[in-house]
Amino acid sequence: MFYWCDFCTFAALMLRKLHAAVFVLALSPISVLAQHVYVDLDDSTITINNSFIDIDVNQDSAMDFRLTLYRDTGVSGKLDHIIISPIDSLNGKVMGSQRGQFNYVDKLQIGHLISLVAPWSGMSASHYGTIDYRFDSIHDPYSQWQAPYNEGFIGTRTIKRDSLVFGWIRLSIAPDGKSFTVYDCGYQSTLDSSISAGHLWVSVPERSQWQGGWALTATDLVLTKPHANAVSLAIMDIQGHLLLQSDWQHESIRIPRQLLGSGMLIVLAQDREGDWVQRIPLID
Repeated sequence: MFYWCDFCTFAALMLRKLHAAVFVLALSPISVLAQHVYVDLDDSTITINNSFIDIDVNQDSAMDFRLTLYRDTGVSGKLDHIIISPIDSLNGKVMGSQRGQFNYVDKLQIGHLISLVAPWSGMSASHYGTIDYRFDSIHDPYSQWQAPYNEGFIGTRTIKRDSLVFGWIRLSIAPDGKSFTVYDCGYQSTLDSSISAGHLWVSVPERSQWQGGWALTATDLVLTKPHANAVSLAIMDIQGHLLLQSDWQHESIRIPRQLLGSGMLIVLAQDREGDWVQRIPLID
């Protein structure tokens, strides 16, 4: 069941433990309404070796990610390993980075901004990312999911209707690493717009509608700041590959088209409180 409410009453609704909610956040006058969708996963706990849970973060009736538990495995010692993998390997990505020889999923805290400008290398070319890894009960030092064993968030990115959908999954890992619990997930239903990890508990103003100007010349893409407070710029293709990232110090910026390729571009301007997004078709 879904409930619609404004942000001012959302905390009260959460205290009543609604099982699923969608709320409309009233934004600043320069923005459109951002719709946040919350899904309760009934506190699903995985305890058996080689068992898993599939999660449809963006609620399009197609599963996006699989979290799998491997416990008490290994030949020379006991290995406990929790991983995440995309069910659609082309579209699903999680926040993280390569550390050492493997790719590790970042443990996000509440309020962490999940957007285009984020490290989206939480899964390797083999299409899995390590959440927790232990050998004979000793932690891999590169894993962020260590003590204190409190809840954390995984930042997710999927594609819907050729647009990016940002979301999160909330989970915790048992102190012995032999089980994990998935509590809920959420996503931003305004396409190409950011979301805060655990957005139900925090307010991060988001401005999804671009208010600056842009123009294409034969050689350049010219962008005008959407707001005076915008301090950074990122441009990605529709698959989420970062093409350009830069500080934004002046009113306008000129970017050579040869750096951008062709096709649909997603342009993101950010300040410390949110972002502005513009989709630009770049046709040769």
